[in-house]
Amino acid sequence: MIGRRPMVPESFEVPEFVETESFILRPLTWDGFPLDYEAYMSSVEHLQRTFDLDDEPLTLSGERWPANSDMEFAVLDAAWCHMEWKIFRSSFTYCARNKAETRQLGCGYIFPSLKQGFDVECQTWVRVDEFERGMDPEFYEWFRAWVEDVWPFEGQTVGWPGREISWAEWNATPEKGSDA
Repeated sequence: MIGRRPMVPESFEVPEFVETESFILRPLTWDGFPLDYEAYMSSVEHLQRTFDLDDEPLTLSGERWPANSDMEFAVLDAAWCHMEWKIFRSSFTYCARNKAETRQLGCGYIFPSLKQGFDVECQTWVRVDEFERGMDPEFYEWFRAWVEDVWPFEGQTVGWPGREISWAEWNATPEKGSDA
């Protein structure tokens, strides 16, 4: 099989829609890329300051993501996230949108962890204007509780880099299979 191993058993029904009082949560799919692209491009500097990709900076034309992202990159990224979720069941990217689903507010990620001592890695971010309105802690706390309550990770260690463990400490944690 091409791709990574599934994170969840076939019997687990991966949530496709969650509605809260403040937002709607949906998987990032290839056709959702315009809202995703607008959200991260509106917050380039904010994301570069507050969000990390496990100390492996994705660079586009010499600058750290999301700078220099273009529509082609956005479509490919969203399509890859869609395939990992829908076909491989190997990672799950969710978009928080306003109730009318006309604006993306942020994202939540559920990945297999590459770090020793952790089975799962979860991350969240919100766009800069929502961050300034105070949505970041609300979305993180909600997403964390949702992962704990809904997802089948009982007995597994879930890491929340940038939240429960600093990015510096997370990035210094040896990767699985390394001798460090």
